[in-house]
Amino acid sequence: MITLTELGAVACCLGWLASYVLMIRQTHVDQVPAMPFIPLCINFAWELVFGFVLPDPSPVAMWIDRAWFAVDCVLLVQLLRYGPREMSLPVPRRWYAPAAFAAIGLAIAGIYTFTLDTSDWGGKYTGWGDQVVNSIAFMCLLARRRSSRGQSLYIVLFRSLGTLPLIPFQLTITPSSRFVPFVWVAYLALDLAYCVMLYRQCRAEGRDPWRLFGRAPARAELSLAAPIAA
Repeated sequence: MITLTELGAVACCLGWLASYVLMIRQTHVDQVPAMPFIPLCINFAWELVFGFVLPDPSPVAMWIDRAWFAVDCVLLVQLLRYGPREMSLPVPRRWYAPAAFAAIGLAIAGIYTFTLDTSDWGGKYTGWGDQVVNSIAFMCLLARRRSSRGQSLYIVLFRSLGTLPLIPFQLTITPSSRFVPFVWVAYLALDLAYCVMLYRQCRAEGRDPWRLFGRAPARAELSLAAPIAA
């Protein structure tokens, strides 16, 4: 019989899968990665570790991790295809793929050793930390591109809201934790700030922020610092 914790995990799975599917579509449409480089490498590593290497003790959570990993494989292929076009560092583009696999390798090693040292089976602490990294990276991506290309409000909303069902169940597992409540406040505040930034950018480009299957103008390079329209 499925437990309430596993039910929360299923709700989280659906939210993240919806976000992942929208990322895949937005990447294909705008031909730029929808998932930032570092979060994708960490997510790929996290789901590989807890889906296969150190499987989550809960069978439901384990298969959720494996489902996410399958979608991450698609996002990784897209990152390797479109990511080199956005390289701003004065290095050859052929270094992009090795850098991505090196980052994934480091993330796997870090998550694996942290789990063994802390007995964080199922990746609760590393997973919540990854949430904050995702939130910061999406804000940085938007600020760097100065464009809504590869992004949509629904991507962040499904990702952020899909995580909420896990909060009450995490409280029952780590009721005395100080780190986890910090992560909740941080990721929700950062996601809210990102939504405001992305909404303003879409409005500045003449793009409907609430259109589910919209696309950014091809040359949207408008300032995020522009005043909000009345």
